[in-house]
Amino acid sequence: MGDAGFSSAIAQLQTMGPTLSDKPSNLLEPINLHDPAQFAELQRHRILCGWKHQDKYLLAWRAAVDAGTLAIFWILLPPNTDTMQPPADRRVGHIAMERITYAPESPSLPFAPPGGENDPVEAMDLNTFFILPEFRRLGLGRRAVAEMERLATVEPYGWRGCRAMTLNTFARKYVEEDELRAVAEGPYVAMGEGIEYPAKGTGNEDWYGRMGYATWKVVPTYHVPWPREKGGNERGEYVFDAAWMWKGLASELADICSSQPCLDYVPMVRA
Repeated sequence: MGDAGFSSAIAQLQTMGPTLSDKPSNLLEPINLHDPAQFAELQRHRILCGWKHQDKYLLAWRAAVDAGTLAIFWILLPPNTDTMQPPADRRVGHIAMERITYAPESPSLPFAPPGGENDPVEAMDLNTFFILPEFRRLGLGRRAVAEMERLATVEPYGWRGCRAMTLNTFARKYVEEDELRAVAEGPYVAMGEGIEYPAKGTGNEDWYGRMGYATWKVVPTYHVPWPREKGGNERGEYVFDAAWMWKGLASELADICSSQPCLDYVPMVRA
């Protein structure tokens, strides 16, 4: 994409607003993993991401999409109206969400329905989120997450009874605490070519927090190959803690607002 086309696309991105349609906006395009070209392009993105790029993961995602439990999308730059380039030329990232069931004892789920403490709780889990480095800091990520929140209650991508969006991400402490930064940077950047360790103040947990997500637990989650002689465990891994976060959706807020004013609603965060 030339400089003029890029500038035109960014200008359109800055004027994009929310959509009330039951279909994805022109920011997102469903990925067809039965198309070899799209399969290969997603794998290229995953290699750059440094996480879950092997065939077995993409094939599992394809099966989950076919089963209706996963929705995965390309993140697109707005079309350049001067050249009308096809969507394939505008795929600058990807994002997914899957239907997930949390056991009621996981611990004290903050989004469990009132009176349903002993019942499993279903939510849409946001994951597999990546934007090519050269297209970051343009507001694409924030808009993509907002669009996924909208689609979480829209079939066939989500379902109407969805109460919450959940996600897990690199815990804030690895970004902000000097002692942890010193030991975690090595295994983090080793995950993929070109991966940079986040600067202070740029962590994912804080980024999601600014969009209304609250952390309900921080637990060991990500297992990264790392030699024992460099600080790995007995299995040759470095295990990162992840912040598990949630955000109530319309159905969750409706339940809460039936018993108290919506303006008083603040997500509960429990250890």
